[in-house]
This record gives sequence, C-alpha cells and structure tokens, in this order.
Amino acid sequence: MKGQVRVAIDRHFELLQSQPILAGIGEIQLQALVERGHLRSVRRRHVLYLTGDVASQVFLVHDGRVNELHVDAGGGAIGLAHHHRGDLFGEECCWTPRVRDTMALAATPVVYSELSRDDFRRLLDARVDLERTLYARLIERQACSAGRLCSALTNSARSKVAAVLLEFAVHGITTEEGCRLPWRLPQQEIAAFACMTRETAALELRQLEAKGVVRREGRFLVLVSPERLAVLARSVRAQPGSRASPSEEHSSYFA
Repeated sequence: MKGQVRVAIDRHFELLQSQPILAGIGEIQLQALVERGHLRSVRRRHVLYLTGDVASQVFLVHDGRVNELHVDAGGGAIGLAHHHRGDLFGEECCWTPRVRDTMALAATPVVYSELSRDDFRRLLDARVDLERTLYARLIERQACSAGRLCSALTNSARSKVAAVLLEFAVHGITTEEGCRLPWRLPQQEIAAFACMTRETAALELRQLEAKGVVRREGRFLVLVSPERLAVLARSVRAQPGSRASPSEEHSSYFA
C-alpha cells in the first residue's frame, strides 16, 4: 500500500512539473502542492463541483476536457468555458473567498489535479509573475465568455454553431480531409455553448453537412472547410425578432 501511495505521489509530481504554467516552480513548492493536493481520474459527466459549493480548490487539467457551465433551476445550461490540458480553472477563489457560481462537468474522461486554495495562494504570494499570468488568463477567459453571450443575443443560429465549432477546432487534428475534432462533441454541448436548444443545434449541423462544410466520421466531426465556417461565424446575423426566448436557448443539456 505504501509503495502504491509513493508511486501515485511521484506521478502527481511529474505531471505538475510537466505543465508549462508551472515552469520554473521549485521542487519544494511543487512538493507542497502534491502533499496536500489530489490527482484524480474521472469518467465523462463526472461533476467536479456544483454551483453553491465552497471554493476551496484550484483545478489543473492534465488530460481530457472539462466544461464550465451556468445551470438554471430547470437544468438548462449555458456553456461559459471549456478547459483542456494545461488549463487552470477555479482559481478565482485565490483572490477572494467565495462560493462557486458555475458548475464544472467532465466532458470526456479527465485526469486533473485538485490543489488546495490556501497552498496555491501561498505559491502566488511567492511568485508574483505567475499570479500576473494567471490573472491575465482569467480576464481573457471572462472576456471570451462575455463575447459568447453577446453573440448569443445578436447572431443567427448558424453563425453561433459555426463559432462554437471553430472554438473546438483549436484542439483538432489537421488531416487532408480537414480538421478532425479529437473527441465526441454531442449536440447538447454545442447547444449549450451556442445558447440554443439541442434541436436547433442538430438542424444547423445537418445544414452545414448538406453544404459540405462539416462531415461526420462515426461519432466524430470533421470540419471540412474551417475557412467557410469562419465566414459564417463572422457574417451571418440574426434577423430582428428571430431570437429564441431564453428558456428555449439553453434547454435539455442533461437530457
């Protein structure tokens, strides 16, 4: 048992040491994070935290994808951010004690570190350069979330779906056929990040497939023409009076 614990601690240390965001952090400081932190491996749809939970941890993704969501009382969800390998999230609690105002859900199988807020705060106190980097990233992430919500109020359904696909394409694999997304992207996830119903997202995906912009390979999506998607994301605007009601825009995420 002790040998297994030692192996787990060593693996956690190696994973933290391999993360670019923690480059230059001394071994003693990393060891402190490891000793009071946890390395976790969870399945898809595992809940990392819920709205209203006390924010006492910081999370660092080593593998997989985590979605950060605003969830209403009826279970409708709006996608605010998606976190991938190397991304730190939940770090807002390092600057102010708070409860979570979002939900974090594993969109794929995920390996991540759960680090003590107090230990991470002490690391930031010792490394002002790291704190500045993280704060700048946090501001950028919040700006992206605000931009997505503004687009949801003004852009057409096709424009919003195109923009969401391009966001995920950053993590895709370029092939001769286009850009292949490396994991399943269910319609309810597209709908959550585009602020629409799953039915609307499915309809727009079928239209994009019919135009040859997107193609399915089994349960995966290939973006055949990211350039055409970029044009759609920029240029297509909603007509006056065509916007769906808020209750229609983000329903059925957990269906």
